[in-house]
Amino acid sequence: MNDELQKRLKMLKIEDFVWFILIGIIILSLYNNTIEKKYLLYHDEVSKNKYRTIQIFIFLVVFIIYLYFAIDGYKDIKSLKISDSKEKIDGTYLSFISGVLIAIATGILLYIAIFDKNIETEIFFN
Repeated sequence: MNDELQKRLKMLKIEDFVWFILIGIIILSLYNNTIEKKYLLYHDEVSKNKYRTIQIFIFLVVFIIYLYFAIDGYKDIKSLKISDSKEKIDGTYLSFISGVLIAIATGILLYIAIFDKNIETEIFFN
């Protein structure tokens, strides 16, 4: 097996693992919505604090995942060769840019989750 094929197979293994984490995040987000509803309906401070803690955890995990992919995209750019096709070069750069933008967006959502102590901003994750 050549190095390129081994790298792609390793990346697929990592992506499979990330998908399982994201499925867990989705389930945790659904649970967290029920906690938020309880806070909104009954102004329960315990629910508010639990909701915020889970929300911060969710966005921290997602931020780390997308930061990893942004860094990996940068490594892919560094490994490009002059002999690579234009499509591969363009795709690699675009993939890196999208990874960076998603990491930035997730970082902003994490910032909101940390500093919105009164849960005044609706944060969505999709």
